[in-house]
Amino acid sequence: VGSSAGADTTTPAQEAVRTAVGNYLQNLQAAVVAASQNPATKAAITPQVPDFLAQLANAELQVPNLTAGELDLVAGAVGAGATWKQQPVILQQDLSGIAVTSPALKTAFGVLSDCSSFNSDARGLFYGYWAAAQIASVANAVASGIPSAVDFVALTIIAGVAFGVANGIAIELQKELSITLDCNAAISNAALSAAFPRDGGGNVIPASSQESVNHLADLSAQIENTLTTIQNDIATITTTLTTVTGKLATAQGTSNNIQSVATDLQSRTDDLLNQVGGALDVASYPLSGFNTANGLANAINAREDTILANTAAFQALSLQMEIESTLSQGAPAVALLEEPAPSGYLQTVRDIVTTTTNNELAAGQTIGQSKADIAAGNAALAAHQYNTAYLDYQAAYNQATK
Repeated sequence: VGSSAGADTTTPAQEAVRTAVGNYLQNLQAAVVAASQNPATKAAITPQVPDFLAQLANAELQVPNLTAGELDLVAGAVGAGATWKQQPVILQQDLSGIAVTSPALKTAFGVLSDCSSFNSDARGLFYGYWAAAQIASVANAVASGIPSAVDFVALTIIAGVAFGVANGIAIELQKELSITLDCNAAISNAALSAAFPRDGGGNVIPASSQESVNHLADLSAQIENTLTTIQNDIATITTTLTTVTGKLATAQGTSNNIQSVATDLQSRTDDLLNQVGGALDVASYPLSGFNTANGLANAINAREDTILANTAAFQALSLQMEIESTLSQGAPAVALLEEPAPSGYLQTVRDIVTTTTNNELAAGQTIGQSKADIAAGNAALAAHQYNTAYLDYQAAYNQATK
């Protein structure tokens, strides 16, 4: 069993925390020195170095004075892992690795910054700022956990110094990072603007890049392939229509596939329209005779809307044909038809039977007790008696159509 200043008795585990805190402060001193030597931060950090080092030295003198309660508070705030102990080392390494690199293209000003001379190593600045912010966060967590009614002088000094030094470095790194990002954006914009074609007066001439033309050609080829796929799917569905009406699941799956392909085509077409511009252009017919790329996209988009609408109508018709066929046969309920949405189509059965009954009644046909059966089915559906509800709807349908 070890002991700190005074009569306070500590355990070996608490003494290990004391040693870790001492090493933490020493490594933070090394990080301050690295910040004063780094080209990106030394101008702002160097004047503060004497004060930072003096504060850290004073905090280090408080380490032997940490009581068992303070050591337990540190352990509880930072956790059992060793990650927090390495944070000052990581900060020192990050600061040593930040390099002032000269950008290939110069620009005098960014949006808010003077870019005549700046650090272009945004990645290094970010990781340095992140490491400093982590140290400040740990120190703040420790300080926030100190009870207000207990005299924890040594720990208060150590946590306050660690937070102040780390936060000071983090603020400077964040400032340099903001300037770097601003200037890098200005350089990128300047490079992009310089690539635009201009007329004799220096005004930008609207033009398409070779890359955008190539991308348009790729999109056109993909659209053609997708259209071929849709045509083949539609031909297959038309040929096997009589089988589809008896196999609802297969028909539904094929229809969903068509809709998925058509939706993908719609998305690609929208992308094409957004990139080409000129939304009011219209293509001539046939498609090989289009006048503009946007005209082609608009024509394809209109035809795709028709395909999507026809597909949806086909899906609804297929489902209604299967449901009416099952109702008229008087066969036991298919699982999909006696289960409510979203897993089944019981509500759809209800709507079809109700519409059929109303249509027969409007046409002057005898519908028997169809209305009463529908009301009974609705009550059973509300009571979650789904099989009973289906049988009531089936009885109503056969009463109305016999």
